[in-house]
Order: sequence, then structure tokens, then C-alpha cells
Amino acid sequence: MKIVDIVDAVRGTADIDKKFEYVITGLATASVANMNALLLLIDAVQSTPGFDKAALKRNLEEQQATAPTSKDVNGPMYSQLMGLFLSRLT
Repeated sequence: MKIVDIVDAVRGTADIDKKFEYVITGLATASVANMNALLLLIDAVQSTPGFDKAALKRNLEEQQATAPTSKDVNGPMYSQLMGLFLSRLT
């Protein structure tokens, strides 16, 4: 669902529950698309000749062990994402 579609859908209904449903669907779709792009990037980078996969893995492990400093980052979600990225490297 494109942003333009979401805006049109939200404007096209008076039902507040439907409005929230459209927004949540749009955000979830964007989130999944971004995650897939990052996973594909990890796949591409790690298959590059000369790439130091062990260094990336160490850096991700350090990031996973360090709590995020931003207040808008969900700590458990952050840790899960680092774990997902690490699993892609094994």
C-alpha cells in the first residue's frame, strides 16, 4: 500500500477504527519492506570478495549488547533486530 493510497483511504472513511487500520497496515508494510531490504543488503555485502564478515558480526554483537540511547527506540525490539541481522551472517 502506497502512502498516497493510505491518505486516500483514511480520508475516504469516517470510521475511526478503519482509519487506524489503514495507518497500521501502511506502517507494517513499510516496516517489513525496510527489514527485507536490510536483510538483502547484508546478503549482498557478505558475499562481496574481501568483505570482513567477522568484523561486521563483532560490531553487531557489540550493538546488541549495548542498550540504545535514544528514547524512541524500543530496547527489546532493537535487540531482536540485531539478533536477526546476526543470524543472517551465520
